[in-house]
Amino acid sequence: MNEKRLDQYRLLKIKLKNLNEDLKNLRETGPIYAADSVSTATVFPYTPHTLTVHGLDIIGFATKENRLKMKLKEIEDTVNEMNDIEVFIDSISDMRIKMVFEYRYMKGWSWMHVALNTGWSDEGSPRKKVENYLKNSENSENSEL
Repeated sequence: MNEKRLDQYRLLKIKLKNLNEDLKNLRETGPIYAADSVSTATVFPYTPHTLTVHGLDIIGFATKENRLKMKLKEIEDTVNEMNDIEVFIDSISDMRIKMVFEYRYMKGWSWMHVALNTGWSDEGSPRKKVENYLKNSENSENSEL
């Protein structure tokens, strides 16, 4: 886990909300009824007349179905990424550091706000704790490989 990936959490929440709205909109609109008129004069006595064709826009519906499948896959990927971040934060055993991660990355608080709510007097302390924790967790992951 790294800080860049943790910073994405709040954006992932917004993205998930938007994707769910898009999905809802796609599901609410069914196949589109289509009608078209053509002029023809191919049969003897070759008198021009208009024919109207009615039906469902199957090609448009298939395109919509493909977009729907892509949105569902994107939602699944977004939820998986959010779950990975939540599992990482939940696995932190030190309560104070865990609170720093939750406040900063899940709630989006400023470093100063995080510091004041976790008992530090300046914003550098929680920031350093996060950097050290991430560095140590990265080292422990690499040593397990």
